[in-house]
Amino acid sequence: MIFGDPYRFAVWVDHVPQWGEPYKNGLFYLVINGNLYPGDVRTSTLSTDLYEIIDNDCALMSRPRNDYIFQLSTEEAFKQLFDLAYPEPSEEDEYPEQVFDYCIPSSSVSSFGGYFFAVASDTSLRIIGGVTEHLVKDKNEDRNIWENINKPLLEDITIPKDEIIKIMTNVIEYADSLLK
Repeated sequence: MIFGDPYRFAVWVDHVPQWGEPYKNGLFYLVINGNLYPGDVRTSTLSTDLYEIIDNDCALMSRPRNDYIFQLSTEEAFKQLFDLAYPEPSEEDEYPEQVFDYCIPSSSVSSFGGYFFAVASDTSLRIIGGVTEHLVKDKNEDRNIWENINKPLLEDITIPKDEIIKIMTNVIEYADSLLK
């Protein structure tokens, strides 16, 4: 089922019973500006991805407000939100505080190298993110390593809060019926 408008923002969830029982496996995607995340076919453990996205800590649910970040350019807003969640350690602060308030967590999306965030104004929710790293073959060993993408394509869409609330309410109802 697709919840929302896939040409703007949607959550696409489909249970595929043939992919395993007793676990609820299937397809899980965030669809932003017509682009799918993750960008390939992956088996999702729906109980994990659905739980993450409907949890009260997910920014699609909590809709954290920050008028300053909301007004920034796409690149600067993404950088600020990424740095809040994943700050670089330094000599002075080896373990900097991480702020996950703006994160849209999804195991399926993050395993594809995707990072997405949401930040609210008084009437809207702005969703920003993209794939910032990918797996490449390590030249010296028989394994893959994560490599940063220098200039990632960042998605940016602003949705009225009432529309996001409707989308997420429908996702919650679907999750409740599927996972009971």
